[in-house]
Amino acid sequence: MDDLWAPRAFSTWYRKGLVESYSLKINDPKGGWAARVRYTFLKPSNHESACGECWVVFFDRRGSDGERVSGWKETYDFQHCQVSSDRSEVLIENNLLTPYMAKGSLEAAGVHWNLQFQPDAHPNRLLPSVFYREWMPTTKVTSPVTLGTCSGSIQFSGRTLDADGALVSVGHNWGRKHTPRYAWGQARGVVDSEPIFWEGFSLPLAADSTSRGSLTSCVMTVSGRPYRFNSVGSMANNRAEIGRRSWHFHCQGRDGLLEGHLEFPSDGVAALRYVQPDGTVLACLNSMVSSGVLSFIPRGGGKRWSVKLVHDAALEILTPDLDHGVPVLA
Repeated sequence: MDDLWAPRAFSTWYRKGLVESYSLKINDPKGGWAARVRYTFLKPSNHESACGECWVVFFDRRGSDGERVSGWKETYDFQHCQVSSDRSEVLIENNLLTPYMAKGSLEAAGVHWNLQFQPDAHPNRLLPSVFYREWMPTTKVTSPVTLGTCSGSIQFSGRTLDADGALVSVGHNWGRKHTPRYAWGQARGVVDSEPIFWEGFSLPLAADSTSRGSLTSCVMTVSGRPYRFNSVGSMANNRAEIGRRSWHFHCQGRDGLLEGHLEFPSDGVAALRYVQPDGTVLACLNSMVSSGVLSFIPRGGGKRWSVKLVHDAALEILTPDLDHGVPVLA
């Protein structure tokens, strides 16, 4: 886990600019709510003041119209950001993140979280190993925790969410800048009583591209067995289409073919401002309660299967288009 978890924000390798984030995806096992807690480091390329950020976004599937998505963010001077000597603990102001827990508060918003979780045996490295040593792509994507179970609580707006038994994953992304466009998704499911975990992304290679010429990667586990669609050969043949509210992909690997479609719910999308190290702003559309379908055809025969994802999948689409029609939360 250490290599996937270790922060890069204090490395001289990224002295000319870095954006790095740890994102917790937390889902109520009964489907009523989901939350995203995010720890971010931003080091501008023009040597202006670096900062740390903490975000909390909440998705309430049982709330009234117009009250189903809430989000908050606070920004802190980089001098108040620390990493432990073994690089396992990240501290942004008083907000702590380790491979086993996340604890903090956004005092101005009255938001507090205290969550514990256990790392599992199936961390995801979504790119071929060589890509983590090279400059391209500009965003490195990993998930040190994929199939965790959570305990603790989240408090906001006079409410306390009991997170005991909630499903949790932790992603860790870093790079010189955000890729101007991308789609990322993650989901759990069950097929014939076997648990499935899937995660993938698409990075269009041209700034104005949404389909052809994308770098698309997926990794899936079924009852702990890995199915990989992220070799250099697979990524050269994988296809994807990123829409304004949806993402469709078609991936092939040595084990078979995987096809998927994810889309945002009309009332469960958060719009966030992502600032690049060069100061430009991108729009991040995010939902932890998206829906869709995954379908798998094994190579050389075997049983085909499909699993529906109903309001419990993660979908995130990053775009330079700021005219997206979704209220910006943070």
